Amino acid sequence: MKDGKWPELAFFCQQASTSQRASDREIGLYVIYSIFETEPDFFEAKLSDLLLLFSHTIRDHESRHVRQTTLLCLGEMSARIYEKDKALYGV
Repeated sequence: MKDGKWPELAFFCQQASTSQRASDREIGLYVIYSIFETEPDFFEAKLSDLLLLFSHTIRDHESRHVRQTTLLCLGEMSARIYEKDKALYGV
């Protein structure tokens, strides 16, 4: 991913995470979560888009797994933001 060899991955995640099927949403969000854990910089330019997505998926009425995975994603995102802020301010 660092070499830009999978540019459609972000689009796939967005499409899956907004699918009408709960199982697709679960998979899309889990992929986002996995990428946050392994390649956190992949979504750096898309944080505002992800926050908008998470504002919808956190309220998913159909799937508890979608809501739980959204929380995991938010946790990873906040950890990355915190680490960047620490580096920025020399904490």
